[in-house]
Amino acid sequence: MKLPENVFVATPSDVVRFNKTQLGRAKTNLFNAQKRGARRAVANIQRKMSIYQYTIDMAQRYIAEGEYIAKQISEAGD
Repeated sequence: MKLPENVFVATPSDVVRFNKTQLGRAKTNLFNAQKRGARRAVANIQRKMSIYQYTIDMAQRYIAEGEYIAKQISEAGD
């Protein structure tokens, strides 16, 4: 099936890069929320940070498994 033109398909490296950016922003927001004493905001930001980190870890695992499989295939062809 061919994708329509002008459709962006995110790669695992795009997912890692995006979530690392979001994680950095969240760290700044967390610092500011802690400084002003906003307990609910701190809890929400910490929850978001854990989701970003989980997503990063999953995407990096996916990338590593793909590289491992590609290596196994290339070695089997030798």
